[in-house]
Amino acid sequence: MTKDFNLFMSQLQETNRTLDFFCDFNKISVNVAEVEMSLNMLNYLVGKENLENGVMEIWQRDPKVFEVLPILIAVRAEGRNIVVDNGGKVVLMQSFFTSADKVTEFLRYTGLAEIFRSRRIKNLVDYVFGIETGLDTNARRIVAGV
Repeated sequence: MTKDFNLFMSQLQETNRTLDFFCDFNKISVNVAEVEMSLNMLNYLVGKENLENGVMEIWQRDPKVFEVLPILIAVRAEGRNIVVDNGGKVVLMQSFFTSADKVTEFLRYTGLAEIFRSRRIKNLVDYVFGIETGLDTNARRIVAGV
């Protein structure tokens, strides 16, 4: 039995991960494609000094666009994302996408408003590709125990 165990142990490799283990770019691309149209509409807000007016303009055209905002803070939109609002009340994150004023509040208190105004993000589609890459990589590390 000890001989079999030693043989088994001598044949183990340190890892079985290949370079394609770390990121599934096909999956990432699919995830980005699902929200790309909304992200392109939200690109309108990048560089806007008067973000409130920009939000209102988009809201009047298509309020559903704002449902993709959680991914900008690396949160998946599906599921119950419970947060504490600025008033100390526990609410669903989705409640911030029920009016233009609530969207503006979400942008302000997440820090995204300043990111948009300052143009630190140039293109939300590229930004979300990076977020999706990070989320995908992190998920693999957690599963692999790295």
